[in-house]
Amino acid sequence: MEYHDLFDEAGADFALNGSIKAELLKGAARLHRSAKLDGVLLESVDARAPGRHLDPPFEVEIAIEPSFSTPAEGELSYLFKYDVQAKSGEDLVMQFRAGYRVKYTFEMDDVSEQVMEAYGENVALATVHPYVRELVRRISGDFGFPPLTLDNLDLGVLFSIFAEEL
Repeated sequence: MEYHDLFDEAGADFALNGSIKAELLKGAARLHRSAKLDGVLLESVDARAPGRHLDPPFEVEIAIEPSFSTPAEGELSYLFKYDVQAKSGEDLVMQFRAGYRVKYTFEMDDVSEQVMEAYGENVALATVHPYVRELVRRISGDFGFPPLTLDNLDLGVLFSIFAEEL
């Protein structure tokens, strides 16, 4: 299978220069030391397989729409809307749309929205992605296809920055 996804350079998708991005990721590393995962919740799922007659290999495209909120002081809530499409040429074979919410509490003062966003687009995304991988694998098998396994996130840059902070 061929995968085309959005996970480049530590999984973050924000247009900033390298030094600002590094500072935000260092802030996210500090936030990570203070954060506690409270839960990962599947909020919505929609799956369809219009291309049941098509055979692998499939090209997989992934689009992710992240958002975050702070429901109360010391709480973070991230919503990731995934749109995963498996195609054979131009033909849609399967499509999965899922929304996962990831909740954290933290004990850190004066956390900027940019640091919270960087934390979500890296750590929270790395937290939720295995859940999405399993959902896609299970549903594609339920559709009668060989189970479709999404790639891991490439978070090498993020982990190296976190290692410097620890």
